[in-house]
Parts: sequence; C-alpha cells; structure tokens
Amino acid sequence: MNKAAIFDLDGTLWDATTVALPAFRSVLARLKLPAVSDSRLALTLGYPLPEIWRMLLPSDQLHLADEADKLMEETEAALLAAGHGAPFVEVVDTLLLIRQRGFLTFICSNCQPHYLSFTPDRLGLAYLFDARYCAGQFQGLTKVEIVALIKERHAIECGFMVGDRFHDVEAGLANGLTTVGCLFGTGTREELKQAHHLIDSFGELKRLVT
Repeated sequence: MNKAAIFDLDGTLWDATTVALPAFRSVLARLKLPAVSDSRLALTLGYPLPEIWRMLLPSDQLHLADEADKLMEETEAALLAAGHGAPFVEVVDTLLLIRQRGFLTFICSNCQPHYLSFTPDRLGLAYLFDARYCAGQFQGLTKVEIVALIKERHAIECGFMVGDRFHDVEAGLANGLTTVGCLFGTGTREELKQAHHLIDSFGELKRLVT
C-alpha cells in the first residue's frame, strides 16, 4: 500500500506573494492596464491562470490574457532567479521527516508547467518530491481530477492533501484523503473550514502526518 502527502505549491510551501504581487504589478503596467490593489491580487492566488486573468483584466481586454501569461512567467522566473522568495519555516525539515515516515510526496498546483518546473528548483525543494503535477499539464481538469490521477498513477491508497485554498480541501475530500488547511497562506479560515485539520505553521504537519 502506497501512502502519499500531496501539497499545493503557492501559499503552502512558500509565500508566493513576495514574487507574485510585484510580478502582477509589472505585467499590468507593461500592458498599460489599470493598477490593482495588492489585497485584490492576493485573492487570486491559487486559481488557474485563465481564471486569474478573467478576474483581473477588464472585460474588453481579455484578449491580452495570453500575453499576460507570458510576461507573468518571465517576470516571476527573473525574480526567483534574483533570489526573491523562500520556503516557509520548517518546510525542508518537515518534508524530510514525512518522507522518512514512508510517504511519497507530490506537488499538485493550479499553475502552469514552466512555473512548476522552475519554482521548486529555485526554492531548493525539487529533490523532496517524487513528482509534480499542475493544471496547465491537463487542460480542462480540475484539481479534484488531477489528485485522482495522481492516486491512480502511483497506486495511492491513503494519505494527506495539504493546501491553503478551498480547491485543495475539495480535492482532498473528494479523493478520500485527510485534508490539512494552511492558515499561513492566502486562504481564509472560512474557506478552509471543511478541512480535517487547520495549521498555523508548516512544522505542525510533523505531528499530523504519521
């Protein structure tokens, strides 16, 4: 029997706002679009990019979404390469312990493939995961369906789904996993209320994932 711990990426393994917010501001400025408050930008984190641009772009500027995608990817990659962004406290130690306890570990994010390829590498986390999955690899699939695919591909029979947005809780519950909501990310306590456990720091997983 394989057991797994599946993790969201942004807002779960690291504070993505440190890179995403300045990148969003830069992209909107380069496209000569109106500025958006940081609080509104932060609320979009965790959604698939096509949904994010529908939330942020004026209705008569939605044709700019593809260009915005490209600029966002380039800007975030440059910021990460310049040393911006870091894992949350205790992420590395906690993941090492979880793996020592016999869990396979995966990333499942609503991001795009290139972002998924460079972000864990830049954060120094890539070696801690058996595989990475994202919405951009499976057009039209929800996180619920992608987690189901992970379970099938890796013969997972039990485990945990850890994330900071309602998508993560939904995906875990729908797939029979124990769900952990991260209150230190972007999501609110209200949207995470259906999770089996709520944690205030990543290190709290050490007592849960056994």
